[in-house]
Amino acid sequence: MGSRWLLASVGVIFAIAICSSELQNFGQDNGQGAAPWRERRQTRPTLYIDVMVYLDYAFYHNWIQEAARSGLTEDSEVETSAKGYIAYIFQGVNHRYSSVTSLPFDLRVNVCNIVIAKTPDDSPWTESVKTSVGGGLREQVNASAVLKKLNEHVSGNYSNLPAHDHLMLITRYDLVGEGKFTAGLAYVDTICKQDGSSVSVIEDDGGAISEATAAHELGHSLGALHDGTNNSCNSADLYAMTGSGANPNVTETDAYKKRNLWIFSNCSLDYFIKTRQRVKSDGLEDCLQNKVPPTNVPAVPQDLPKHPDQQCQHNYNDSSYFCRRSDTRPEDVCLKLSCYNPALTGNKCTVHSADTGTCCSNGMWCQNGLCTGSPSNKCANLSDTCVFGDQPDTVKFTDGITSGRCGELHSGYCYNPEFRAKCCQRCRNFRTSISGCEYGDKVLNCQEKYCSFQQYASDCCLTCSKVNTSACSDDPGTTTLTYGNNKPITGTCPEILRLPERWNSCYNDEFRDHCCQSCEKLWSNDTGCEYGDKVLNCQEKYCSFQQYASGCCLTCSKVNTSACSDFPENTRLEYNNKVIQGKCPEILRLPETWRACYNDEFRRNSCCQSCEKLWSNDTDCEFGDRVSGCAAITGPCDEAERAQCCQTCKKFDIFTTTLAPTTKPRVEPPCGTTCGGTELCRNLVLLLVALVLSAFRVLW
Repeated sequence: MGSRWLLASVGVIFAIAICSSELQNFGQDNGQGAAPWRERRQTRPTLYIDVMVYLDYAFYHNWIQEAARSGLTEDSEVETSAKGYIAYIFQGVNHRYSSVTSLPFDLRVNVCNIVIAKTPDDSPWTESVKTSVGGGLREQVNASAVLKKLNEHVSGNYSNLPAHDHLMLITRYDLVGEGKFTAGLAYVDTICKQDGSSVSVIEDDGGAISEATAAHELGHSLGALHDGTNNSCNSADLYAMTGSGANPNVTETDAYKKRNLWIFSNCSLDYFIKTRQRVKSDGLEDCLQNKVPPTNVPAVPQDLPKHPDQQCQHNYNDSSYFCRRSDTRPEDVCLKLSCYNPALTGNKCTVHSADTGTCCSNGMWCQNGLCTGSPSNKCANLSDTCVFGDQPDTVKFTDGITSGRCGELHSGYCYNPEFRAKCCQRCRNFRTSISGCEYGDKVLNCQEKYCSFQQYASDCCLTCSKVNTSACSDDPGTTTLTYGNNKPITGTCPEILRLPERWNSCYNDEFRDHCCQSCEKLWSNDTGCEYGDKVLNCQEKYCSFQQYASGCCLTCSKVNTSACSDFPENTRLEYNNKVIQGKCPEILRLPETWRACYNDEFRRNSCCQSCEKLWSNDTDCEFGDRVSGCAAITGPCDEAERAQCCQTCKKFDIFTTTLAPTTKPRVEPPCGTTCGGTELCRNLVLLLVALVLSAFRVLW
């Protein structure tokens, strides 16, 4: 009996003889009779295990979708594709048996018929016992019930069925048995028996898994019990007939055991010898010694095995893919094909083994769980660092951040090894020869004008590699800044920029050149908002305006705003004790109605786009006068009037201009040249005047 562990391991292939024929309807004679001519070989005994394969309706229905991925839609194309897949599976099964060299005979596995159930009525073995479990899971069938129905079918029709040694049913339903999932089920030591007991059923869960399950169940029919069951072998050694289940995430120390999955233990080989003796004693030796000639057998398709992404899709569904990881090597895929499992939560990747023949490195493919040299051109000229290409689905990082598909993401992600593993081809396209800048700019929207900043130049390494920049420093003296209301501010760069509202001066290229070092300290990696708000007096209430949000980038970054647009239907406005209805541009065509835009609800929910067009950067007077009746004002306004009639009051503002004093040439008195200077002359004159006044007072 197969173990559910088989849903997480396997793979192997090649060197086989395959034979097959086709039935139009189940249970009908194919014209060859029950005992067609068989080919006999002499020399070293070779035993041929002729397997007739039934594909149930669930398999066929699923394969229609599988074939569609390759553009195959015609019924004949779907059928040929399905049979080619089965030929590929049994090519690997044959390789497992033909690799055994320690037996006194050789073993070969031959597919002699592939019969497809194209309707539910053609598949009574599973359709009559299936049960639905819901939750998006596959329907289930009880493996024992299916096996019993196959037994009855073969025993009642043996003489009418094409010659075969074993009949194997392959289903896409979930097999269950003894209250748990199972990968397959078979009767033990029944090969060649004509009572219908030489039958088995396996669940198709992908090439590598199905190959191992088929080999395992066929081993039961050849007499092998599970390792560790009434024999001296240990199931934990993970040979082909292990029955205890195995953890696919075995330690590296025990990794060699996983390669035992392609090998039969000594206990299994002993069982095979005993079964051959039993077949002889039953008088059925011709059953294994003769081989049914190949009939209408498709060759193994050249496109098999599929790419690991497609293998995962076959195992689950179209949303699955190969989980690329930074901590695994390409050659690890032979034993660890990690597939995204849409049905799981948390860590959604489940470990399988790659199909036999899967490319695992340049010029190498998977054989018996090993990445080994390949004679196939299919694996030639591959990049050792990007064997499997980019992950096809959205890239999700372990920290829970979802970024996008590989082709949409910028070069900066390639410095993350996890991303590089998922999007290796994308990162190869960004590759440069610049040390420390191997994948180009590390951030978006790099601009050459900031390349004098050391950290910026490091983040924008590719952009800045094209620019010659000098060391970033402040001018040693003082700098004058015209700020806000045009009052000049003079001081050193740190003094000027000590207030956050002055940081926007660094947006000015000329000022930034003067105060490069100080501006670098204030710089942030917020593209388009490196120094905060670009204008003064920003208010969150206008952040829905696109131009305003751009100028007030820091303030508006804290606000969740929707796109600014007008309500598409008529809106309502109360104006001068009457109600106006219409589209926003109609309502706001008169300047006296613009004040409606001061109303937050009207501006945000009704006429955002129209109000944005009327908005001015005149703080507290963005939409003109706030009330009607302002036309009555005829002179300078007080504070209360200015608050309501800001636009009108501007007409009466008195502006004064202070002119610098004009300096005229000073005319010096004659004594300037004879008394040693103007100051001395002035003092002598004052002294003379004082003496004259004293004389007058005395005389008076």
